[in-house]
Formats: sequence, C-alpha cells, structure tokens
Amino acid sequence: MNLASNKQSPMISFEDHRKPDRNGAIGITIVEERFQGFLNLRFDSSNTDCLAAVKQIYGVDVPSEANMFSTTDNAVVYWLGPDEWLVKLKSEDEVQTSEFLEVVGDNHCAATDLSSGTTLLRLSGPSVENVLRQGITFDIHPRAFKFGSCAQTVFAHANVLLVRSSENTDELEMIMRRSFAEHIMLFLLNAAADYGYELRC
Repeated sequence: MNLASNKQSPMISFEDHRKPDRNGAIGITIVEERFQGFLNLRFDSSNTDCLAAVKQIYGVDVPSEANMFSTTDNAVVYWLGPDEWLVKLKSEDEVQTSEFLEVVGDNHCAATDLSSGTTLLRLSGPSVENVLRQGITFDIHPRAFKFGSCAQTVFAHANVLLVRSSENTDELEMIMRRSFAEHIMLFLLNAAADYGYELRC
C-alpha cells in the first residue's frame, strides 16, 4: 500500500472558497502549506558536533539568538528555546532523522519527526493583524515582531509558533499541531468574517 497517496491534510474538512466583506474586499488570505517536513531537535547549544550536523544535513545554520530563525532555499530552523529548535523542510521525505543521528554519532541529541502531526498556515492581507488580535495577546505589530522573528504563543487557547517570515508586514506564518488545526481554522474564519477572506487548503 502506498502510504504517501493516502495522506490527508488536517484541513481536509475545509474547501477553498472566498467570502468578501460587504464592500467586496478580501482582508485576509489563508493558505495551508501541505505536507511539509518538521523535525524537532534537542541538544546543548554549545555542542559543535550537533550544530555542524544540522549544517551538513540540512544546509542551514542553527540560530543562536532567541526567537529568531535561520533560512536557506531548502530549510528553515526556528529557535524554540536554549536547547530546542524546529527544522522546517519542503517535504516530509527530506526530514532524514536517521541520517542526522548517524552524523551526530555519540553526542547527546534528540531528533523527533513531527511532520505528520504539524501543519502551517500562511496568512496575508491588510487585515491580518486585526484578525489575529482577536485570538492573541502577543504583540504582533511589526515594530515589536520584526522580520526574522518567531515566537511560541497561544492563539485561540491553542499553542502555536508564530513567524514573521517576510519583510511584507501584511504576512505571517502560523505553525501548529495537527490536533489544533481545525479549531484554529474555525476561529480564524469567524474572526475574518467582517474583513472578507479567501481560503486555500
């Protein structure tokens, strides 16, 4: 049986559609980035062998600064804590957990494939901040939450990783557990109703 062909998006119950506001405007566009690879890494940030292994396998440096991310064309590494990072890859096939651990060798390190339990929403449009503020207390204004930043926070009572992934101030990414995805989407659509929205899943 081909398991890849049976993969289902956590947003499978939602269909692509547009719901403009009363003036015909679209204030926010919500796009699910399906089936990307996600790898959680835990190791001591002073361990040069582990840092080098991330660079060797995924081609990206581990960010040392809190609440920042490093990126290349193929991978992104988000800072989650002093000894924890999340690697995002273009597909689940690129996670390569066993290859990473083989390169790490005897160094103390944990690598957990979270791909099947994680998804990402890309949010864009002039009403992004107005919509998100209905479910978040975190300050997402571009002056406080700048390009290159990421932060674990709570949105609509669910844990998410919020990312300022673009210099475009009207664009944010939200990474979440699969189990929270439907709840978060329903909240977003309700919050976006007055601003007009377009959904692409």
